[in-house]
Amino acid sequence: AYLPARLRWARRTLPDIVSRVYRWVDVGTFLYRRWFNPRDIPASYSVASWSGLLDRHRMQWDEGLLAHLGVSLEALPPLANYTNAQRRLATPYARRWPPLSDVPFFLAVGDGAAANVGSGCISPRWVALTVGTSGAMRVLLPGESPEVRPGLWAYRLGASQTLLGGSFSEGGNVFAWARGTFQLPSGKELEAALRALPPDSHGLTVLPTLAGERSPGWAISAVGAITGLKLSTTPLQILQGCLEGVSYRFGLVARLLQEYVDRKCTIVASGGAITSSPYWLQTMADVLQRPVVVSGEPEATSRGASILALHALGVWPALDAVPAGLGQTYCPDRRKASIYQEGLERQHRLYDALVGHEAEILQRLQFRNEGGND
Repeated sequence: AYLPARLRWARRTLPDIVSRVYRWVDVGTFLYRRWFNPRDIPASYSVASWSGLLDRHRMQWDEGLLAHLGVSLEALPPLANYTNAQRRLATPYARRWPPLSDVPFFLAVGDGAAANVGSGCISPRWVALTVGTSGAMRVLLPGESPEVRPGLWAYRLGASQTLLGGSFSEGGNVFAWARGTFQLPSGKELEAALRALPPDSHGLTVLPTLAGERSPGWAISAVGAITGLKLSTTPLQILQGCLEGVSYRFGLVARLLQEYVDRKCTIVASGGAITSSPYWLQTMADVLQRPVVVSGEPEATSRGASILALHALGVWPALDAVPAGLGQTYCPDRRKASIYQEGLERQHRLYDALVGHEAEILQRLQFRNEGGND
């Protein structure tokens, strides 16, 4: 879905339309150009870097990439920080929305960056973990944008902050698939049944990439796999293996993020799929061997966008002027560390056999059986 590939595809499949394009803009810039008096409305550094077309180090459109795509600088909007505000709605919209006619409209930012701000994850001390239908793990870094290691992605929040992390095609969709396919109960009954199972005692190895893979390997054609099935394997054990399997994927990205986050960082969890399952929250804490605290902010993305606007206006002196709400903390059980480490390594071997690892990613995962440090 990133623009370099989309633009190449459009040029190949829709040449007549592409030849008539005056300017390529994101939807936010498109709306602002309609709402405000005609002028060059900039795109934010955040949205520009999210597109894949920004040189994050020089903070300008990547001219080398544009040349490869056949797109001129004049065909893209100017760039600015998200703090750049647009005022004075064009006459038709000022008449339609009188209270907003002279209200500042700030530039758009990526929703993941806004969610980090809204959940209080604004430094390497706090890492955001989201599991809805899919999943993500993100950290907001101050200063210059770092080199992005294979297996991770990055985009800018503003001129001086970078969101770094990994995203997953798997998450609550795998939970829903297993529970629905095997007609398992829901709610407290299911939670109690899962808690009664010893960790990784089912003999299964689950590769939960049922919707293809994003981080860390970006094998979009990957499929799910379950090995170790026996006649005695129960539907509940398969569900447990799936939840552990998704947690291992987060564990892989957590390893890749190690050099960027504080050694004693705390994970802040959000997303209905995981926050509705205390069992899964505890499993995630045990796999990551980090405290996992549930976000107390039900609308972290909207809260983050509001904070960014208040900060740009000078109303809030800092992004954490009012701390984010936090809920229950799940502390890792050190006794389970080696159990889940073995499970993660089994999943790695299955992935390597079916898909294969990129050498640099493999080196940074540092599994014990590959001569690295645990």
